[in-house]
Amino acid sequence: MASMPVLNRRAGEIMVQVGMSTATDITGFGLLGHLNGVLAAGRVRAAI
Repeated sequence: MASMPVLNRRAGEIMVQVGMSTATDITGFGLLGHLNGVLAAGRVRAAI
């Protein structure tokens, strides 16, 4: 956990510079966890 901000710092800085405000990783667990939260909040379903 402690290394994550260090590893992602430069990418985060670039994202802010180009105007991005949100993002998620697509490494499986990150994608599925984020998708689950979005689907639950919207009370909708998705098929991957």
